[in-house]
Amino acid sequence: MNESIGNKTIQLSLILKTLEELHDIVFLMEYEQGRFKYSYFSKGALDYASLSEECLGKYIDEVYPTYIAEHLNQMYIEALKKRKPLTYKDKMNVESMNQLGKSVIAPIIEDDGVIKYLVCYTEKLSHDDYVFDTLTGLPSIKGLKEKIETKVKQAPDKKVAVCYLKINQFDRVVDLIGHGSIEDFIVEMTNRILRVLRNEESGLARIAGDEFLFYIMCENEICDVAALIQKQLQASYLVDEMELEVTTSIGISYKRSQELPVEHLINQSYHAMFQAKQKGGQAITVFNFNEHTNEVMNKPIIERELRRALTKKELTLYFQPVINVHTKGIHFEALLRWFSPKLGTIPPDVFILVAEDRDFIQTIDEWVIDKASEFIYTSKNPSTKVAVNLSTKTLASDTLESMLETVIEKYQISPSQLELEITEHSLLRNEQAIIDKLFRLKKLGFSVAIDDFGVSNASLNYLRVLPVNKIKIDKVFIHNIEKQAKEYHIVHSIISLARKLGLTVTAEGVETKEQVEMLLQSNCDELQGYYFSKPVDGQSLDGVLEQIQEKMDQLTFIHK
Repeated sequence: MNESIGNKTIQLSLILKTLEELHDIVFLMEYEQGRFKYSYFSKGALDYASLSEECLGKYIDEVYPTYIAEHLNQMYIEALKKRKPLTYKDKMNVESMNQLGKSVIAPIIEDDGVIKYLVCYTEKLSHDDYVFDTLTGLPSIKGLKEKIETKVKQAPDKKVAVCYLKINQFDRVVDLIGHGSIEDFIVEMTNRILRVLRNEESGLARIAGDEFLFYIMCENEICDVAALIQKQLQASYLVDEMELEVTTSIGISYKRSQELPVEHLINQSYHAMFQAKQKGGQAITVFNFNEHTNEVMNKPIIERELRRALTKKELTLYFQPVINVHTKGIHFEALLRWFSPKLGTIPPDVFILVAEDRDFIQTIDEWVIDKASEFIYTSKNPSTKVAVNLSTKTLASDTLESMLETVIEKYQISPSQLELEITEHSLLRNEQAIIDKLFRLKKLGFSVAIDDFGVSNASLNYLRVLPVNKIKIDKVFIHNIEKQAKEYHIVHSIISLARKLGLTVTAEGVETKEQVEMLLQSNCDELQGYYFSKPVDGQSLDGVLEQIQEKMDQLTFIHK
């Protein structure tokens, strides 16, 4: 008996080794009581499928959010039921559109007829397959993505909706009409969708056998267009004298933020489509970030993906301009953004809390400081200055000073080009030790700013004891200064006091021209907010600075 098991193990290992030499991704899934567990995966799975070594030995539903795990389970169960290999085209990483692949799920049937393992292998589609769908003549995901990006750049203020459409129970359709007729059916579906979209500023792509993606630069309600497409697709098809009806699931995502990459807009529509599919029948679901957050935003998943993000270059620094009203000079605040292929766009207040809780916030802070310093260095401008936020743990770290000195030396920049932003909350522990450290940093040439000033009861006391150069008034005080006299008087008093103490004052969250004018009247030194610019990536800064200059020219700046 043991010899028989040993021989089977050797045979299985040889099969996996051979497959790994031929294909980009190889999995071995173990089937146990209705669940599938990762028993083996190739190195390609780490590179393409967003898996980590910690996933080995775990069940699918322990690795992925429910809606993704159910999708994968459905594919594996279908192969089990048919007891033969199942071939399909899909995302190589089920949560991401970065690369499409052709996959095979092959059940391993043992001598007694029992299926305990499934071998899954995937190869990347060729460039032509990836860009162009030969059956329908439609662009594939890459072509449509580029088209959406172009449209968004041409009309940044126009709303764009991306819709992900999937045919329900597609395997049943294939069984009914056969593989020989399925291509005619797909072409007819394509034509019906195009007839609806021809009156819209739009585009359509075929993603996989039963999946389509389309976008609309929408003036009207996108759900009405999606419902009309569903209605047209549900009408009877006559295939080989057989009358057939199908239903579809559609997920919709809107581009509400200029920061959001098109890649993640597509991912959001994909997630929404799965939610629609779970409802059954003809369902349309609009992506809801809060619901999605509840689904996937648990700490273990975020922690695992965030640790990966540091090595996979998923983290990005955005820069928000800060305008000096006296000199009209501009410096920047560095703000961290995370666009995860697996989880979508994760807000900083979500992933930063996890990093702090799991004790690797210092690693992230050091990455931010390094990238901000690199940005300063590449600017080749001695007046370039960037503010970086220091977490409580980084501020309390014994290695902070040496780390900063190392970075300054590495990029050959001046300490005065880095502004260290701290919050009042970060001073609640080891207050005196931190104050002493700030004095040393200031002596080295770094400037120090108190961020979110005014939200703590101890704000005024910190002005008395801290060696700071600047305070940044929290945006909650700026939000209504043009509407509520009390808010304006509070801000005016803070500015007046700070200036008497020789401190620079920055107003955060400035969004309207009226707010700008009132802050100028109060002799505020610096302005930061969406009125001038949202945070943007480094490559977009040149265009933003030109727009800021135009707005600055429209204002009467003070010179004191």
